[in-house]
Amino acid sequence: KTEPDPMGARNAKADLKRYREGYPGQVDNPDLNDNYKFYSGQIKSVPQGDYIDNIHKTWKGDYDKLEVHHGYIQWLFPIREHGMNAESQPLQLHEIEKIKADPECMERFLKSYEMQLHFYGCVLNREDGTLSRGDNWEQQYHNLNTHSHNFLRITRILKALGEFGLERYQLPFLNHFADEIWLHRTLTPCGNSCRNFWLGTLRNDAEREEFKKKVHQLTGVAVSGSDESEDLPRPSSHKISNVVVPTPQKTNEEIEAERLAFRQRIASEKAKAEAQAQAQPKALSSSSSAEYESKYSKYFKYMTDSSDDEDYEDSGDQADSDEDEDDSDDEKEEEK
Repeated sequence: KTEPDPMGARNAKADLKRYREGYPGQVDNPDLNDNYKFYSGQIKSVPQGDYIDNIHKTWKGDYDKLEVHHGYIQWLFPIREHGMNAESQPLQLHEIEKIKADPECMERFLKSYEMQLHFYGCVLNREDGTLSRGDNWEQQYHNLNTHSHNFLRITRILKALGEFGLERYQLPFLNHFADEIWLHRTLTPCGNSCRNFWLGTLRNDAEREEFKKKVHQLTGVAVSGSDESEDLPRPSSHKISNVVVPTPQKTNEEIEAERLAFRQRIASEKAKAEAQAQAQPKALSSSSSAEYESKYSKYFKYMTDSSDDEDYEDSGDQADSDEDEDDSDDEKEEEK
């Protein structure tokens, strides 16, 4: 008899397996080209986005925008799965080849990776893919610890690295985060995602085994081939640093103030859309206030009610959405 899978983790891991195997049976659609157009600078990301070069120039370091904006991640890190953003498209095989063959596109992709790493308090060494702490690491580690929807984003980022031939950056990312999670204990809330989901983005069997051994060495918990864990004696050589980043939870008043500010921003956007519809009566009906609210309501769910942001970040991306639900249940610690 099959055991119940209340949080959908089994589906998430099945999706990771499909990713590692190259999505068998999935057909390329030659009519979809938005990801290539975006990375070649021809179109803006939507909604409320910009051209890729402008994003790199003006969004890097804008932590509030990168945290609360939930439509950009699917454009910066496209994968061959549907995401929450209905205005983005799943990555196509012909787009992968065109982007990889274009040095400017690949440079932009690396800048996207560096921008997001900066948001997470990390700095990339392009030569070997290793990460180090940035000057902002304490602040941004705290943000990562207290905003778990970023765990889903990281799953997407790791998959995107694999799609664009940058697998050599995946294992160094995981090694850095493993040290921060279990050695220095600065990112402990990421532990379940790292062990059970980020690990699954490694397509190379030898690399997966190498990382499983590292996790075992750091935690004393073996990750089996079936992605289930079993308790084993902690290695005697295991040492834990006393460096810990405090991660106090936001007060209810702070959360409500944040949501109020966000609702005010959305009201302003709706009013702008309404004004545009009145000024241009022949414009598409999607410009109306009512349809604007309907179209993007899921993006703003967290800021407009009391539900958790992991409920919506990439709910169309099965691996990521199931991952984060599993995270909230399995990791209230301390792992889309």
